[in-house]
Amino acid sequence: MNETFEHILIPFDNSESARVALRTAVNLSQRFDARLTMVCVNSDDDLERKVKKIIEKIKRRTDKDVIYIRPSGRVFSEVVDAAKSLGSDLIIMGTHGTSGVQDFFIGSNAYRVVSSSPVPVLTMRESFIKDSFDRIVIPMDDSSESRQKIPMVKKMASYFQSRVYVLATSKWDDEDTQNRVTRYSEQAVEMLTEQGIECKMSSHFGGNIANATMDYGDKVGADLIIAMSETEPAAGFFMGANAQRLVNHSEIPILTIHAEEVLKGITGY
Repeated sequence: MNETFEHILIPFDNSESARVALRTAVNLSQRFDARLTMVCVNSDDDLERKVKKIIEKIKRRTDKDVIYIRPSGRVFSEVVDAAKSLGSDLIIMGTHGTSGVQDFFIGSNAYRVVSSSPVPVLTMRESFIKDSFDRIVIPMDDSSESRQKIPMVKKMASYFQSRVYVLATSKWDDEDTQNRVTRYSEQAVEMLTEQGIECKMSSHFGGNIANATMDYGDKVGADLIIAMSETEPAAGFFMGANAQRLVNHSEIPILTIHAEEVLKGITGY
């Protein structure tokens, strides 16, 4: 994994959550010296005029050039195709979430982008008002893939001087599972502290992993949750139920990463 981000892609529809995502993208692009591209799928002339004004304002304020593209088609597929063709290494997008029966369907553009994106996706609600990620929560579950998020955690925590809160968690609460997850979590803490990153570890066993993660994030005042897209490898989906629930329901921004074997299925390599 690269130590920095080089190209950030922002799906933009001028909604409040999209504007929050754009503000975050501009902030990250300055910290990482990354290029920015706004993708406005199925946009009309009115949105194009607004986007041009926004780009001019960003240029005056930051001296950073932003390009934008106007593809037509299905939102999630156009965003993912743009990320692939432009060589993006991060997508940042706003999400309105879903509720009720919608949770059982792939009905959200954010969910579809996260599920099929070849790169990490940062999703956030319009309620996010901060300019940094001072407190990062990472759930560590009983899958070996869970530890694959550590390089991204190192990257983000190092740039933002963040404190990392490691949550050892599983839907199972038997002794063997608790011991295994605790061991994984302690290894994560060790790897991060060796990089000079301040860590704190807690645990929650039994029940819903996504709910436990969101509750813990609220408790510690987290600004970011970093999670793997597939928290239940046996399910065979590109995005597990826990990751889907986090994207759909968390008020805290979620940075979702695919496990290596899932990523191979998406990219074809």
